[in-house]
Amino acid sequence: MSYNNQYNGYGNRYGFSPYRSNGWNNGGGGYNRGFNRGGNYRPQQRQQKKHSGCKFGYSNGDQERPHVRGWKFDKTHGMRAFIAGPNKKTKRTTSRSGQTWENWTVKVTGPHGVQLYNALYHHEKKRVYINDLGIVMSPNGGSGGYVGPYFRRKNR
Repeated sequence: MSYNNQYNGYGNRYGFSPYRSNGWNNGGGGYNRGFNRGGNYRPQQRQQKKHSGCKFGYSNGDQERPHVRGWKFDKTHGMRAFIAGPNKKTKRTTSRSGQTWENWTVKVTGPHGVQLYNALYHHEKKRVYINDLGIVMSPNGGSGGYVGPYFRRKNR
């Protein structure tokens, strides 16, 4: 058997043939042991890690002092903690659609220090919208709340 002859199938010195599929790749024939498996084959997937969370509560149990706390981790900004509360003497305003809003302040603590942002609090849904960051804090999101980007329907 000559190992220098590249036309003798898979017996060449490289161990494979560029002209013939022997079943170990997706080229066809043989057992097709590549990633293109047919039937009901589903590879097992690991459960994804949680990258954000959010909770609604009251400061010291006082019904007049609500707050929303949340956290978010991503590769670009690292770990950030959010705490949002109403401004002093905040009044509830009702929009034309009948929804109730309040002005809140959000304190963001992260690797770049502490920063303050203005936010809007949707009273019925208990969501905090931080327009400067494009982030929503929603304590009613599945499995422990959600902190992440929001998209307006007009922009999508």
